[in-house]
Amino acid sequence: MAAFFVLLLALSGCIDSPGDGVKVITVGATDCRGHIADFSGSGPTRDGRTKPDIVAPGVNVIASAPLGLKDLKYVDTYYARSSGTSLSTPAVAGVAALLLQKNPSLSPAGVKAALLKGAVRLNNTLGEEYEPYYQGAGLVNAYNSYRLLSDDLCGVMPDRWIVGRWAFMSGGKAVSAGLDSGADRPQKKIYALAPGDEDWTTRFVFFTDRARENLSVAVRGDVKDWITVMDLPESLAENSHAVFGASIAVPNGTAAGVYTGSVDICEKGRTIISVPVRVEVAAPLIMVMGSASVADEILPGSWRYYYLDVPLGTQQIRGRLSWSGSSDMDLFLLAPTSEYYHEDSPNGMEEAVLNNPASGRWILAVHQRNASSPERYLLRVERSFVRSEPGAWNAGAVMPGGEAYATMLLENEGLPLRNISYSGIVENSTSFSINGYVSERLSWTAKFDVPEDVRRLSLRLLWDNPESDLDLRLYAPNGRLAARSEGYESTEEIQVYDPPPGSWTVVVIGYDVFSDKQNFELVTTLHTREPWGWLDVLGPDEIQPGTAANVNLTLRVPPDAPGKEIRGYLEIRGDNSSLEIPVVVTVAGASVKGVEGISFEDGDNDGFIDALSIKIAVNASVPGVYRAEGGLFDCSGRMIKWMSGSAPIRGTGSIELRADGREIWKSGGCGPLHLRDIILYGEDGDVLEERNQTTIIDRSPSDFQPPKAYFSRIFTDMSELAGGKISSIVIGVGVTVNVPGTYTIRARLRNDDGDVIGEIANTTSLRKGNSTVALRFNPTKFVMLGERSRLHLTDLTLSSGDEVLDRIDEAWSSSPMDPDEFTAKRAMVSI
Repeated sequence: MAAFFVLLLALSGCIDSPGDGVKVITVGATDCRGHIADFSGSGPTRDGRTKPDIVAPGVNVIASAPLGLKDLKYVDTYYARSSGTSLSTPAVAGVAALLLQKNPSLSPAGVKAALLKGAVRLNNTLGEEYEPYYQGAGLVNAYNSYRLLSDDLCGVMPDRWIVGRWAFMSGGKAVSAGLDSGADRPQKKIYALAPGDEDWTTRFVFFTDRARENLSVAVRGDVKDWITVMDLPESLAENSHAVFGASIAVPNGTAAGVYTGSVDICEKGRTIISVPVRVEVAAPLIMVMGSASVADEILPGSWRYYYLDVPLGTQQIRGRLSWSGSSDMDLFLLAPTSEYYHEDSPNGMEEAVLNNPASGRWILAVHQRNASSPERYLLRVERSFVRSEPGAWNAGAVMPGGEAYATMLLENEGLPLRNISYSGIVENSTSFSINGYVSERLSWTAKFDVPEDVRRLSLRLLWDNPESDLDLRLYAPNGRLAARSEGYESTEEIQVYDPPPGSWTVVVIGYDVFSDKQNFELVTTLHTREPWGWLDVLGPDEIQPGTAANVNLTLRVPPDAPGKEIRGYLEIRGDNSSLEIPVVVTVAGASVKGVEGISFEDGDNDGFIDALSIKIAVNASVPGVYRAEGGLFDCSGRMIKWMSGSAPIRGTGSIELRADGREIWKSGGCGPLHLRDIILYGEDGDVLEERNQTTIIDRSPSDFQPPKAYFSRIFTDMSELAGGKISSIVIGVGVTVNVPGTYTIRARLRNDDGDVIGEIANTTSLRKGNSTVALRFNPTKFVMLGERSRLHLTDLTLSSGDEVLDRIDEAWSSSPMDPDEFTAKRAMVSI
């Protein structure tokens, strides 16, 4: 019987549905020279599997065609020339038909195994082998596949594992992997790891023509202890596919070199297919006095790999590759975040300079292309790293006209730092807003100018409908994509540091916009840097590698400075490096004198305190509206309430903090009470002062007004039984009553999925003291849902008239219950 299978083509870009199917054979296209066509799509799939599976000719293919079609390039009346993976797919389908003609009992998985195992791997325009993400197993070869036909066919994709790090273009310029190594297709990985690295993204697909029993996966070779593999199912039916994952971690301390091994798929202990594994471990670059050098020779089409540790706070790394011959050489710097950096330079030298690089272990790759003989080269790497202790200075609150002082230790662990200059810098910002709208799959575009002094550019896109999905893209003056944001909330944000001046373009794209249009607001903020004359600095002119020096800072606040928090930087700049140390000062336009008075209010003269009032005395040299906050605690340290109040103050004044007596009675446990952690805020919300002192209030929570009633937090399962089964769900809720009267208890009963099983509003008269109120729920809906679940009492409220006295969102939960535990009889809800 003829086997049935599907052949799908690989479209340009990421291979997605339906080409990403596990069981399908996905076909890419080649030209007559055996190079992958530029329109042929590449993997991996979103879950890490290799696609396409195989490639076939698809460029300028001559095939029969209907008469008179306008878009075809006819070579005569009945034949036309065309390109596309649609032309490649029939070629593979034809080979599959020949295989089935030879063996009609072959399953789709068996056809796939024969096709892929017989394919021939292709090289790119540099003579280096294409990654499997472009060619899969390689170019279809009918004769090879025919010779492989047997009764024991199986396969695995990919059929070998060369380990590496993904490489993405830096600066948001590319969102898919792609290293420009000069070939016709970008290289998606750098095929080396540093000690401590992992490659955990690989997924294998095993497929078999006949049924398999007692399957297992074994790892062998040098890398045996490095690899973790997901197990296959113990048995598989004929014509089956199984996906399993594998990860590899190179141990720290591993010496440079090439390590090999295999991942073997075994049946009954016998290896039926083996996946070779190759791991190249990069060589370390050892920094001495801030630099490292290595001289070596490289063969045509070869790669050399090194790794460099970049500590947190490194100001700059500079890599320079030089050679004397006519070869075309590349230097790539790959960050721990998988972004790569590369500057293509002529005349026997390539250099990459990175300011404020990401910390971690970097890989440097040297590549030779378009050469016919070995080439000698020199790789030199310099690192500028000056560390300050402390890493930032918080000068605290300083009054207008006042001063603050600090000493910082600078340690140089990089290149020599000479001709050092010191300056204060403050960051200011200006914002402007633009309103617009987009529709489904349509875009909105605007331009704005960025001046030369802008240090940071930030954009924030806001819209009101969370169902709409809007994407934000930002293009630099040279037209290249600088940044993008593609979240799924009702906001998108972008930040670009050190943007080049010129005309920038912002694009908003609408997705899932189901109405006619989606309105939005785009807020653009330009952050500029200006000299900050408040800082005086005294420090050395140079700091040699491996040494440290003190820098003394004096911060002088002008007498007319407004009361607010100011953030700036101390910039330290030398010949080889620069360092910015954050400096924060709060201009104390106001300060806390202390607690001015404590009063207790008893409006109904019943002997209980209705409210507590605390006045905080404030001195304000700058008139304005100030806010004070503080915490009210009981004697055990439990916080009763965080209090807040504000008032306009000119000169001397006070801010009142209040707490309701019933809240103190209910939340406090013992006396005396304590007021702690007074915080004073300015008009802009800046913290002006934090006073960590305690004021004792000689009162107990029991002196304050008790609430009329409140939940005692005691719950009882009082469900009723009939014939050994539950007929009604009854939950007893404990209530403590201080004022006898009529009260209403409302609640909902839910299952684990949040479905409402029942709702109740029970109004009853309660006497003073402790009472238990029974809440009765009908179990019919729970029984009808037919799912085992716990029951949860939620949204529990106690009220007197329109006044809510107490509330518990999640009050009580039962143990897991089965619908079979209930009677079929319908119980009435009592309210």
